[in-house]
Amino acid sequence: MGIKEFGFSDHIPCPFRNGYVSHIRMTMEQAPDYVRTIRELADEYRNDIRIYVGFEAEYIPEFYQEQMNMVNTLGVDYLIMGQHFLDSWRRGRSVHRAVHSMRVSVRFARLRPLWNPLPL
Repeated sequence: MGIKEFGFSDHIPCPFRNGYVSHIRMTMEQAPDYVRTIRELADEYRNDIRIYVGFEAEYIPEFYQEQMNMVNTLGVDYLIMGQHFLDSWRRGRSVHRAVHSMRVSVRFARLRPLWNPLPL
């Protein structure tokens, strides 16, 4: 197929409280296995393709610091901004019904991209 680089980016886990478990994302406890599995795959196919591991993430103030600690600890390669809610996931204000806030994007822009996915 000619693919030289490929990145995996599952939903970033959210450190929900009170035992809530999301049906659309892994738990914080599952994230190390996700990263390890993709790193093993990258090592197995290192002569054929470069494989990256990342997360699709959105800025949710009450989860941000814990998520960034996890991202830094696990050493993921990149984050993709996928903002679904404004203010808080609890309020449920969908970004699709509101104007996107640039302040949200700026917070994630602090993580520098580790590779350029598009040829210049």
